[in-house]
Amino acid sequence: MISNGRIADELARAGHNVTLVEVEFLIKSANFKSANSAQILTLPVRNIPSNNITAGIKMILSSAFDENPGWLANFKRYAVWQKIFNGMCDAFLQEHQNTLEQLKNEKFDIIFAEQLNLCGAGLKEVLKIRTHLWVS
Repeated sequence: MISNGRIADELARAGHNVTLVEVEFLIKSANFKSANSAQILTLPVRNIPSNNITAGIKMILSSAFDENPGWLANFKRYAVWQKIFNGMCDAFLQEHQNTLEQLKNEKFDIIFAEQLNLCGAGLKEVLKIRTHLWVS
Protein backbone atom coordinates (compact mmCIF):
# COMPACT_ATOMS: atom_id res chain seq x y z
CA MET A 1 0.00 0.00 0.00
CA ILE A 2 2.90 2.34 0.66
CA SER A 3 4.29 1.95 -2.87
CA ASN A 4 0.86 2.45 -4.40
CA GLY A 5 0.30 5.45 -2.12
CA ARG A 6 3.49 7.11 -3.36
CA ILE A 7 2.49 6.56 -6.99
CA ALA A 8 -1.02 7.86 -6.26
CA ASP A 9 0.35 10.99 -4.58
CA GLU A 10 2.68 11.79 -7.49
CA LEU A 11 -0.14 11.40 -10.00
CA ALA A 12 -2.50 13.50 -7.86
CA ARG A 13 0.11 16.26 -7.49
CA ALA A 14 0.49 16.22 -11.28
CA GLY A 15 -3.22 17.06 -11.57
CA HIS A 16 -4.72 13.60 -12.17
CA ASN A 17 -7.91 12.45 -10.47
CA VAL A 18 -6.66 9.53 -8.36
CA THR A 19 -8.52 7.11 -6.10
CA LEU A 20 -6.35 4.83 -3.98
CA VAL A 21 -8.35 1.76 -3.01
CA GLU A 22 -6.92 0.19 0.14
CA VAL A 23 -8.26 -3.29 0.71
CA GLU A 24 -7.76 -4.31 4.32
CA PHE A 25 -7.07 -8.02 4.40
CA LEU A 26 -4.63 -8.49 7.26
CA ILE A 27 -3.22 -5.00 7.94
CA LYS A 28 -5.41 -2.09 9.00
CA SER A 29 -4.67 1.02 6.94
CA ALA A 30 -5.49 3.16 9.99
CA ASN A 31 -2.10 2.08 11.35
CA PHE A 32 -0.31 4.17 8.71
CA LYS A 33 -1.07 6.75 6.04
CA SER A 34 -0.10 5.56 2.59
CA ALA A 35 -1.06 8.72 0.66
CA ASN A 36 -1.39 12.42 1.35
CA SER A 37 -2.64 13.93 -1.92
CA ALA A 38 -4.76 11.17 -3.45
CA GLN A 39 -8.32 10.33 -2.46
CA ILE A 40 -8.30 7.14 -0.35
CA LEU A 41 -11.10 4.59 -0.27
CA THR A 42 -10.61 1.97 2.46
CA LEU A 43 -12.48 -1.30 2.04
CA PRO A 44 -12.16 -3.64 5.02
CA VAL A 45 -12.74 -7.33 4.38
CA ARG A 46 -14.58 -8.76 7.35
CA ASN A 47 -15.50 -12.21 6.04
CA ILE A 48 -12.02 -13.60 5.41
CA PRO A 49 -12.12 -17.40 5.33
CA SER A 50 -10.09 -18.35 8.37
CA ASN A 51 -9.35 -21.89 7.20
CA ASN A 52 -5.66 -22.32 7.85
CA ILE A 53 -4.67 -18.68 7.16
CA THR A 54 -2.66 -18.39 10.36
CA ALA A 55 -1.12 -21.85 9.94
CA GLY A 56 -0.33 -21.15 6.29
CA ILE A 57 1.33 -17.82 7.01
CA LYS A 58 3.34 -19.34 9.86
CA MET A 59 4.49 -22.14 7.52
CA ILE A 60 5.53 -19.63 4.85
CA LEU A 61 7.38 -17.40 7.31
CA SER A 62 9.04 -20.22 9.21
CA SER A 63 10.69 -21.55 6.08
CA ALA A 64 11.20 -18.28 4.20
CA PHE A 65 14.90 -18.13 5.01
CA ASP A 66 15.79 -21.81 4.56
CA GLU A 67 19.16 -21.94 2.85
CA ASN A 68 18.38 -24.48 0.10
CA PRO A 69 14.72 -25.42 0.26
CA GLY A 70 14.56 -26.81 -3.28
CA TRP A 71 12.05 -26.10 -5.97
CA LEU A 72 9.32 -28.34 -4.56
CA ALA A 73 9.36 -26.66 -1.14
CA ASN A 74 9.32 -23.24 -2.82
CA PHE A 75 6.41 -24.30 -5.01
CA LYS A 76 4.47 -25.57 -1.99
CA ARG A 77 5.03 -22.27 -0.15
CA TYR A 78 3.92 -20.34 -3.22
CA ALA A 79 0.80 -22.53 -3.57
CA VAL A 80 -0.14 -21.95 0.09
CA TRP A 81 0.43 -18.18 -0.33
CA GLN A 82 -1.79 -18.03 -3.41
CA LYS A 83 -4.53 -20.13 -1.79
CA ILE A 84 -4.61 -17.80 1.20
CA PHE A 85 -4.73 -14.63 -0.88
CA ASN A 86 -7.17 -16.03 -3.43
CA GLY A 87 -9.58 -16.77 -0.58
CA MET A 88 -9.19 -13.24 0.77
CA CYS A 89 -9.61 -11.77 -2.73
CA ASP A 90 -12.79 -13.79 -3.27
CA ALA A 91 -14.12 -12.58 0.11
CA PHE A 92 -13.33 -8.99 -0.93
CA LEU A 93 -15.12 -9.33 -4.28
CA GLN A 94 -18.19 -10.87 -2.63
CA GLU A 95 -18.34 -8.43 0.27
CA HIS A 96 -17.98 -5.23 -1.77
CA GLN A 97 -20.10 -5.91 -4.86
CA ASN A 98 -22.02 -2.62 -4.57
CA THR A 99 -18.87 -0.54 -4.09
CA LEU A 100 -17.19 -2.32 -7.00
CA GLU A 101 -20.16 -1.49 -9.21
CA GLN A 102 -19.83 2.18 -8.23
CA LEU A 103 -16.09 2.09 -8.96
CA LYS A 104 -16.77 0.44 -12.32
CA ASN A 105 -19.04 3.37 -13.21
CA GLU A 106 -16.12 5.76 -12.60
CA LYS A 107 -14.51 4.37 -15.81
CA PHE A 108 -10.93 4.53 -14.57
CA ASP A 109 -8.16 4.71 -17.19
CA ILE A 110 -5.55 2.68 -15.34
CA ILE A 111 -5.08 0.44 -12.31
CA PHE A 112 -1.85 0.00 -10.34
CA ALA A 113 -1.65 -3.18 -8.30
CA GLU A 114 1.06 -5.17 -6.59
CA GLN A 115 2.33 -8.43 -8.00
CA LEU A 116 2.15 -10.51 -4.82
CA ASN A 117 -1.19 -11.93 -5.89
CA LEU A 118 -3.36 -11.69 -8.99
CA CYS A 119 -6.27 -10.03 -7.18
CA GLY A 120 -5.34 -6.69 -8.80
CA ALA A 121 -5.44 -8.30 -12.24
CA GLY A 122 -8.86 -9.71 -11.42
CA LEU A 123 -10.02 -6.35 -10.14
CA LYS A 124 -8.96 -4.83 -13.46
CA GLU A 125 -11.40 -7.18 -15.18
CA VAL A 126 -14.22 -6.60 -12.68
CA LEU A 127 -13.90 -2.81 -13.04
CA LYS A 128 -13.40 -2.98 -16.84
CA ILE A 129 -10.14 -1.01 -16.69
CA ARG A 130 -8.06 -1.39 -19.87
CA THR A 131 -4.57 -0.71 -18.50
CA HIS A 132 -2.97 -2.57 -15.57
CA LEU A 133 0.47 -1.80 -14.18
CA TRP A 134 2.10 -4.11 -11.66
CA VAL A 135 4.00 -2.43 -8.86
CA SER A 136 7.08 -4.26 -7.66
